[in-house]
Amino acid sequence: MARDAAAWAARRKKLEQDISATHPKNRRRATATQDAMSAMKSRWAEFSNVVFNGESAKDTICKAGVTDFKLFLEWHLENSKVGALSTLETRWKYLRLYYTCEVGHAMDKYMSTEITAFLSQLAFKADLQQDKKPKGVITHHDVGHLLRSHWEYEWRLKDGRRRVELALIVLLLSYTAGRPGAVLDKTSRSSLLQRSRSSLVQREIGKKDVMKAPLIKATEVKY
Repeated sequence: MARDAAAWAARRKKLEQDISATHPKNRRRATATQDAMSAMKSRWAEFSNVVFNGESAKDTICKAGVTDFKLFLEWHLENSKVGALSTLETRWKYLRLYYTCEVGHAMDKYMSTEITAFLSQLAFKADLQQDKKPKGVITHHDVGHLLRSHWEYEWRLKDGRRRVELALIVLLLSYTAGRPGAVLDKTSRSSLLQRSRSSLVQREIGKKDVMKAPLIKATEVKY
């Protein structure tokens, strides 16, 4: 059966909502990531005032090319405290994210590769530290010691379920290498802890009321 004008209008609105939801600007990001992107947006605005005669940051970032980004990195290096190549690479990463949000798509591969190579040249020219410090990692032995202390030490928790949930959090973080927000975000139904509790309740207990109980809070753990 053919749809009328009202049905097509409703369909158009639904498609527009779907497109808007998947736009890079509307994606959920960690607070630290948002702050870093805002910082690079401010730096780009300052750069635009100097180089592009006061044009808006949004207009200049949308039409920026390889030369403009190279010029920005040189300007940023001269007007910021950057002592290591890794710092410059991190700021370039957040500038790319800001670019993606404003333009609506990821940066061209050629442009990204060209500027990434330019970072090494810039670091050598400015005599930046290029040695990367090794980052320590937690092993399965460390997780075992942590869990053993958790069960043996008398933590003052609200109830026994909190002790079980805290141990589950440690296991989820170690097995998935996820960030704490991905496990503990109680505003998101897709968090690992929410999904784990939902699965256990529906399979073993079958009582949806248990899901109304609040998740463990960091303030409930007292030393």
